[in-house]
Amino acid sequence: MTTVEGDAAAAAADRTVVCEGVSRVYRRGGGLFGGDADRLDVRALDDVSLGVYPGELTVVAGASGSGKSTLLHLLGALDVPSEGRVLVDGVSTRPTSRRASGRRCGSVGSASSSSGSTCCPR
Repeated sequence: MTTVEGDAAAAAADRTVVCEGVSRVYRRGGGLFGGDADRLDVRALDDVSLGVYPGELTVVAGASGSGKSTLLHLLGALDVPSEGRVLVDGVSTRPTSRRASGRRCGSVGSASSSSGSTCCPR
């Protein structure tokens, strides 16, 4: 994991989670000998930026296939962005080596609700 330095660290200091220009592209097809003509790129996230402050409750909502799970996987360091960066407590979630990637640990809570119901703790 890499610590952010300079102006970016100062700007992110008051936020627990920061996403800056995050995109995630999944590459499919092409096969072992296939070329680009057979490849399909799926852009699950496109240039997402957000900041989450300590103690803040943040809701990620959207239609099926809109990138909610992909975003949560990136925030929990279970995946890495194709572009941009994710910082948790000022530390990049991108591993600096294969060995470091095995030591990453993230926890992102989620709850789902069917489209006709409301989830509201009392």
